Amino acid sequence: MNCVSLKSIPFFLQLVGSLGNTSRSDNINRLEELVITGCGQINWQGSVVLPTSLSKIDLERPGYSMDRFMRGFLDLTSLTYLKIHRCDSLTAIPLHVWRSNLPSLEVLDIYFCNNLTSIVSEASSSSSTTNGGIKGLSSLAKIRITWCPKLLSLHEFLQPDCLPAVKNIEVSFCKELISPSVDRLDGLQQLTIEGSDKCNMERAMILPSSLKKLSLKNCQGIESINLANGQSASSPVLEKLVIVNCSDLKSIGGAEAVDKIKTLCICGCNELKEIRQPLRR
Repeated sequence: MNCVSLKSIPFFLQLVGSLGNTSRSDNINRLEELVITGCGQINWQGSVVLPTSLSKIDLERPGYSMDRFMRGFLDLTSLTYLKIHRCDSLTAIPLHVWRSNLPSLEVLDIYFCNNLTSIVSEASSSSSTTNGGIKGLSSLAKIRITWCPKLLSLHEFLQPDCLPAVKNIEVSFCKELISPSVDRLDGLQQLTIEGSDKCNMERAMILPSSLKKLSLKNCQGIESINLANGQSASSPVLEKLVIVNCSDLKSIGGAEAVDKIKTLCICGCNELKEIRQPLRR
């Protein structure tokens, strides 16, 4: 169906008012999947209330005023999957709203949101994270954020109280992103960072002891990686390590730090003199 000229979806707006027990409102409130694709003319500037029954939201070129749309994620306690692709009007994700209203979210996929700059709580709400006012995204296990060239920081997002269940994080081609830090995410098992030009770390990159797979490609600014953090010599946790074209990297803790890693690829790191490159197995 060609929806390029569609400018509104009025039944989401009508939910704001009282509709009684009409069959139409009952049907909307049973909606489980919402897919909006190629509807770039929709204006979400008005009040948006989404059905609380939703378990999946799939957005690709969904229109404009998407900042307003994101603030309508209220009481979505059944939502497990959220995809946000090619939303050029999205500039900020209201983390305080999501933390309070998406307890079942398991997968978050953000791709090609060219104007997204932040994933943060409002100043008036951020303080409540310390007193129990805002919960974490307690089920969120998999995060992919790619091709968001204006995204500046994930510092507030990548916190253990916000992401207590996260297992897999991929951050790729976010050129302005500064130093994503994951060392406090104790359950993290897989981390991928690619195409980051501003990983300016004043200290060694520290990894959580739970990490099993690490991939760093085309990342500038990382000079040292502490591969030994929490790794037992007799039973190391890290199973796969890929480091490619990280031109500022100088140390990984010595050649012995990678002796017991089963799958290994290190190449194109010209400042790294501790090992002979390419190193593969």
